[in-house]
Order: sequence, then C-alpha cells, then structure tokens
Amino acid sequence: MKVLKAITAAAIFTASFSAIAAPVTLSDITSNASHTETDSGDQVFRLTDTSVGQNDATAFLLLELAGNANINSFGILGAGNVQLEVFSGSQSPTTSATLEWDVNSNLVTNLATGNSAIIDDQLFGFYLEGVDGTIFSITALNGGLDLMQSFDVGSSGHSDLFGSDIILAFEDTLSGDLDFNDFVVGISDIEGLQGITNFEEVSPVPAPTPLALMGLGLIGLGLMKKKATKVS
Repeated sequence: MKVLKAITAAAIFTASFSAIAAPVTLSDITSNASHTETDSGDQVFRLTDTSVGQNDATAFLLLELAGNANINSFGILGAGNVQLEVFSGSQSPTTSATLEWDVNSNLVTNLATGNSAIIDDQLFGFYLEGVDGTIFSITALNGGLDLMQSFDVGSSGHSDLFGSDIILAFEDTLSGDLDFNDFVVGISDIEGLQGITNFEEVSPVPAPTPLALMGLGLIGLGLMKKKATKVS
C-alpha cells in the first residue's frame, strides 16, 4: 500500500513569491534566483516510490495568490476523468491530508475525507477546480490551452521546496494573466512522463482473447499440414 501525505504550507511562501506574467523559469514564480528550472512540459505523471510496503509521497501547497483561493480545489486525475480531491478551497495553511494508495487494486483513499477512487499509480494527471470549471494538467482537456507549468526539481537540492520532485504551477481561470502563481504545489516521489500528452498514449496493449489464440493455433496447424503435404 502506498501512502501519499499532502501538507499545505502556503503561509511560509506567500511573502517570497511574486506575480510576474509569463514565467520563463521557476524563479519568475518563486523570486528565488537559484530556481533556474524551466517548464518541462510534462502533463501526465507516475509514482516513483513503488517498493514493497508503505511508501511516502508528499504534496505541499506552496502558494495560492488568487482571488478564487476559497473556491479552488486541487486533486489527482485518473483516466476517464476520475478525480480525487487533495486540497479544498476551505483548507488553511498547515492543513494535512493523507492518501493511501494500494497499487494492487489502484484504490487511492483520502483518509481526511474517506473518499476514494481507482487511479493507476503509474498514469495520472492533476486538476484544479475553480470558477471556470475544471482546469487540467493535460492541455487537450483544456481545449488546447496550456494552463499548467511543470518543473522537475528532483535533483536540484532546493531545501526551500520541501524535497519536492515536481513543482506544478496553475492558472486558475481560462482567461488568466498566465503568471502561473494562482496555485503552486510541490510533490515528492513522482515524475513526469515526457512526451505523453494524454492517457490513451500509454494505454496497455490488450491481451489476446481466447478466440484470437484459437485462430492463431488453427493458422499454425494449417501451415504445418501444408508443409507436410509438400514433403510427401
């Protein structure tokens, strides 16, 4: 069973983040010159902590500079638009939520609310629910609008990002100013699936059906009979 612990920490960061439109690097959002990472473009993600037993992944709500802060809610997105909320608009800084992820059944449960959903730990995105409806990490689900930036900071050693491996920076409206500081969350123990822009691109190949296997067997028998006829 995998355990994902979500902790909000907005109060720690609010003073150090600035509102600069069209960020080029993470530092444009955080105002920390050492944050030189650029948007990786990742839209779909997977859990990296998959060893046997309980494994931890932690999400930190780093910043929410938006007039819709009390409305916005953030969560994990599975194939088929399956959603499980992690942070709600009513939550205050230092609020925590623990998610238990059973990779055998792909059942993930938010222990704070008791809500659960079936979401593949090796294939998920994220969403932000707000005044304009749902904004997704997957651009195609936003009608082609890129409303989230993803920064790979796993090897950066930035102590102020609480050990996050990925930083997600959202716009919370469809017609926002693209400063990507409306909702910023850091998450450990996940990685982006580079070049994957929707769930279907990594859908598993279906196993052969019994009828298909029978057909292959009959074809094989036919070839063997034909070969035997030629030899005789």
